[in-house]
Amino acid sequence: MRTKFFCLLLLLSVNGICQSSFFNKDWKTIIDTMWGEGLPTDQKLAIFDSVWNLIDHEYACFQHLDLDWNAERAKYRPEIENGVSKGRFAAILNYLSLALKETHTSFYDLTVNYNTAIKPGVPIISTGRWGLDSSFGAGLSPLPDSSLLVYAVAPNHPLGLEAGDVILGYDGIPWKVLYKELLKREFPIALTLWGSNDKSFTHSWLTGAGKNWNLFDTIDIKKYSGDTVHLPTIPLINNRTSLKYSEQLPVPGIPRDTLHWKMTWGVIINTNIGYVYVYSWFNDSVGINFYNALDSLINIYKVNGLILDFRANTGGFFERSNEGLGLLFKTDTPALGLAKRNDPLDHYSMSVSRTYGFYPDTNTFFNGPIAILSSPFSISASDFLIKRLRSYSNVKVFGQTSSSAFASQKRLTMNEFVINYAYLNGWSEEDPTDYLTHVEVPVDFEVSFTPDDVRRGDDTIVKAALEWIRDVTGINENVENNLGFILYQNYPNPFNQKTTIDYTINSNQFVILKVYDILGNEISTLVNKEQHAGNYEITFNGGNLASGVYFYTIKAGSFYCVKKFVLLK
Repeated sequence: MRTKFFCLLLLLSVNGICQSSFFNKDWKTIIDTMWGEGLPTDQKLAIFDSVWNLIDHEYACFQHLDLDWNAERAKYRPEIENGVSKGRFAAILNYLSLALKETHTSFYDLTVNYNTAIKPGVPIISTGRWGLDSSFGAGLSPLPDSSLLVYAVAPNHPLGLEAGDVILGYDGIPWKVLYKELLKREFPIALTLWGSNDKSFTHSWLTGAGKNWNLFDTIDIKKYSGDTVHLPTIPLINNRTSLKYSEQLPVPGIPRDTLHWKMTWGVIINTNIGYVYVYSWFNDSVGINFYNALDSLINIYKVNGLILDFRANTGGFFERSNEGLGLLFKTDTPALGLAKRNDPLDHYSMSVSRTYGFYPDTNTFFNGPIAILSSPFSISASDFLIKRLRSYSNVKVFGQTSSSAFASQKRLTMNEFVINYAYLNGWSEEDPTDYLTHVEVPVDFEVSFTPDDVRRGDDTIVKAALEWIRDVTGINENVENNLGFILYQNYPNPFNQKTTIDYTINSNQFVILKVYDILGNEISTLVNKEQHAGNYEITFNGGNLASGVYFYTIKAGSFYCVKKFVLLK
């Protein structure tokens, strides 16, 4: 019986592939004609040879990588000698870099991979990432079966998507099958990121499901109600929706700067648990801001536990976290650092280039539990920081493995091509000869979003971290009602022209959100409609108003709340 079942699944899959127009198109010809001939063959060969030799002599992350670099040259160079189009040559460079499976390492053509508009039939593919999306307008996160959960969606989405829906695939074929077909056919790849270990690599391609609608006729969606629908992708052609998302859901009481993705922090409503978002370690001020956030949470708010959220972090200089970490721990950890190639003829001969120790202030430390939130979009500096933090007994990591991009990047240009590559590899004092890139950093609690949670606006990973902190501290704080009816303080406040107002409703309600001046005169109606349970974010523009004190109010069923904000020009 089991054998018959799997045979039936195989038959259905084959029939789906046969019926999909995607598999009946001559994509090779489409790619060849899309961008034209490009550079002369001798120039393409010169660029290919330069890139291949550069990696052969300087790339620092061959360790833990099952790759025959000479075979890559033998695979592609004869094809280029015989003549290839601009689109095909761009794809060859894309897949040459993809073979190295390293987040910092990508070779791309600015015309093909960066400036091509996503339209129906355009032969280009994308991974997932976080930030602004004006193509699909919904954030997707993998479920255990590799289907994609809609956790964030732009209002009035052209496909009627809602939080809790699940993207299955296209043209009756699961996306987990389709993306592998796209990679086999070596479509040019839009300028995106991919992970540096097997799990983060797969996560990157799965989360890109929505951004590849341009290649298919229909999209397969399992609605939260349980119904499965097959909708044409045509409504996405003139999609005017845009959305910023980051595989994170709003946490009550914690502001998020989705405009600039700057570090923010606060205390979760109805708890005494501190929370810090860090999106990058590049900015010069992030170190002191991180220190001030932890200092305030520990010494002023005297929190019982901490959650440090690095799930969407572009990396930077992880040593900038040292001063803040000095407030948390009283012992040091094994030094981390970066190593470089010391022999251009030996892929594995390395020498230490930089060392980053951590020496805490032993006069103070935080003895409460600390939850670290990790994801495949925790990149580079965040990989190092998560590895460092796992050394402490009162720290647990929640979510998914980080990217494993323990490297540092160099960039150079050749004509219209950009070449990024990892010229340094991470190492740890624990085992200085076992280099870190491609090695998965395990999490203590592997947690993913669930449809029921995102439908309610709950962040499943945050809930798991809160539960662990409560268990450790023995303090049963009232977190179950965090996502009830809540109107948050706007941010920034005071503000100049624009500010963001967040609110949460725990059931379907008719919501009215209005702004008044100090005399009680109505200035603006921001929301006046029925809304589903969940978290909402509204931008208020006071560009035509005078500086001063204003109020905003929300009414949702029997819930009513007023907050004050200040406009300063």
